Amino acid sequence: MRMRSHIRILTPFCLVSFVPIATAFVPCTFSNLAPPMTMASYSPDSSTATAATASKTCGKTGNPLPNLPIPDPLLSLTPGTWAYDTMSRRLNEEILQRTYEENEEAFNSPPFANALQRFNQLRAELKSASITKLRHLEFNQSTDGRPAEVVEREEREWQGILAPHIDNGDTWLSAPWLVTEFYAYRRLMEAIGYHDKFNPDTYLWDPFLIAKRAGLDSSVN
Repeated sequence: MRMRSHIRILTPFCLVSFVPIATAFVPCTFSNLAPPMTMASYSPDSSTATAATASKTCGKTGNPLPNLPIPDPLLSLTPGTWAYDTMSRRLNEEILQRTYEENEEAFNSPPFANALQRFNQLRAELKSASITKLRHLEFNQSTDGRPAEVVEREEREWQGILAPHIDNGDTWLSAPWLVTEFYAYRRLMEAIGYHDKFNPDTYLWDPFLIAKRAGLDSSVN
């Protein structure tokens, strides 16, 4: 049966709208970490509070900054940690392996030949995560089924997120775990041709649909 989803791909953990969440990697957009403002902060007559608030906003977005320091990013370099196990083993050996097994018939059909090749290339990178350096995502407006401005915005945002780590020569393990976690699922979308409007078999095809349905069935039974 043809499986297609018009919502964002579901990881085993959460519904991912990739780019909006990914922009939170820029430190000054962690506005949700800030505690609630006091009533004095909202007073139109409080020039002191206004000045203090203005000095604690991100110059790029205008969002309020957290009052406490942001901790260093979590990396995946230390064996025995959850992040290390996720990026060096679990993502490839469990999640993507299960994804292949659940969609084996589709992956081995002729329309999926290129998708399977690129899917296996992604898995090979993760198998050698400690030595494989990150690369920029690939975008092609001529084949992408989304409006051009949407493609341009996503490409620009992802380039901004990845550039510091690519310039630094980071691998799947030495880049921040949060970056590589979302990057991995966006690379999966790239591999299967999720936005390729000229391949009706892979366009908007959801490799996690079987897992979603199983989760839904188990929750109501």
